[in-house]
Amino acid sequence: MANPSTTGTGTEVPRRFYYDATGSSVRSILTVAANHIYLVKTIIIHDRSDVATSAFDLEIDYDGGGTAIKIINDQTIGTKGTFVSNDVFALTAGDILKLTASHDTDVLGFYIDQDWS
Repeated sequence: MANPSTTGTGTEVPRRFYYDATGSSVRSILTVAANHIYLVKTIIIHDRSDVATSAFDLEIDYDGGGTAIKIINDQTIGTKGTFVSNDVFALTAGDILKLTASHDTDVLGFYIDQDWS
């Protein structure tokens, strides 16, 4: 992997994130630290509600500036269903991955943390 560090050092470590979300507000589920790049590999979203159909949005607040770009919009999940995304994408320093779900959901994700500090 290319190393953007001027010192020539850096690490790549597999990590996970998880979030137990209740209600329907916007939630920050992953915030990228300074001098890091996160390659998100998998996101698993499970609906815990008894509602016939739930929906969620997944978005990136780039650079933490308050402007979000939706990467998944109004995705539906059946009662107690599970959604899995294996689409790989990069988050850079200051980016915030956010979830808005219509009901109670569990979120589990896996990513590669590239540390250039």
